[in-house]
Amino acid sequence: MQAHTGATIDPAADWLRPASPLGQLIAAAFDPVMPPEDWAVWTEPPADIKMREGLTIVWRTEVLPSLAKRFGLQMA
Repeated sequence: MQAHTGATIDPAADWLRPASPLGQLIAAAFDPVMPPEDWAVWTEPPADIKMREGLTIVWRTEVLPSLAKRFGLQMA
């Protein structure tokens, strides 16, 4: 697959949420620790707000940057 060097992704975009279909694929490919199903359950209501906030930080600072690095994308 060819990298799209210079393209920007917004980590706050709804379509990149861990529970979204694309987010589930990203979780499966770029997070070796937590399964996609757990990302979906623990980052959406009714999960505890502190849990959701903490995992959102991990998602935006660890998982999405791995995706960006792999495909030559920039984080917004």
